[in-house]
Amino acid sequence: TECEPVCDPPCEQGKCIAPNTCDCRHGFEMSKDSKHVCKTRCDPKIAKCGNGTCVEPNRCNCEKGYEFRGHACVPICDSTCINAECSQPNTCTCKQGFNKSSEPNVCKPICNEGCSNGTCVAPNTCLCLHGYQPSEAAPNSCEPSCDPKFFDT
Repeated sequence: TECEPVCDPPCEQGKCIAPNTCDCRHGFEMSKDSKHVCKTRCDPKIAKCGNGTCVEPNRCNCEKGYEFRGHACVPICDSTCINAECSQPNTCTCKQGFNKSSEPNVCKPICNEGCSNGTCVAPNTCLCLHGYQPSEAAPNSCEPSCDPKFFDT
């Protein structure tokens, strides 16, 4: 008769190949604290489980406030972030060139030079009010216009 190695406790998700040493099945890897415990493996190229736990091969169980989307546990914001990104659960972080506005989850564009006689519609981009045209002398500034195309008809 041939002797077979014994693993105590028995290997789960693997095969006992030497005393208390398991060879893990595909999708599982050896636990760092034991030679006979196989734990689920999540390949970081397929499933990044930061803000979560690897529960099946390449599948994450995300923490509260996060959901598995694409290949990672990403934060959930109950309201849409405007000109911002959902950086943590229910927290919007403004994109570059935008500042928080008085409205929740909304970021407004920044015009560093101001926007005289106009409205800041994108970072450093002014839209002139009716009756005004972009100033050639001062960027992000609008000056009165006599040109009929700048007036309502």
